[in-house]
Amino acid sequence: MEKIVLSGVWFYDGVLSQRIDIIAAPAELAYSRYYDFEVAGDEIDPTSPIPVTEDGFVYYVGHTTGGEFLSLSAAKAWAESQPWAPITWDDAAPA
Repeated sequence: MEKIVLSGVWFYDGVLSQRIDIIAAPAELAYSRYYDFEVAGDEIDPTSPIPVTEDGFVYYVGHTTGGEFLSLSAAKAWAESQPWAPITWDDAAPA
């Protein structure tokens, strides 16, 4: 099951606030393990390896094309390196 583990705000054109979320999913359900949706639908390829991560989760940056990250810190660093940065992360967010 996916869950939001980090949220923040960035400003489009410096004025319009936009939410950004980092989402964690169990590594065994990583998007990279699914067959091509248009060919096989919503089905995991059993021959595709489970990504090896420190905590058993893979991370995605909201609805972006950032891809799959093997750690929260890598997903956060990618988000902060994008043109929309800087991001103000919520107070309760992990480092």
